[in-house]
Amino acid sequence: LRLSSRFSHGILLMKMASETDREEEEEERYVYG
Repeated sequence: LRLSSRFSHGILLMKMASETDREEEEEERYVYG
């Protein structure tokens, strides 16, 4: 249950980060993706 909770929390943070820094995320996708 701990890992599952951490995983969902990580996704939440990623969603928030992508909403606030979409351009930066796109650049990261281009570099890493």
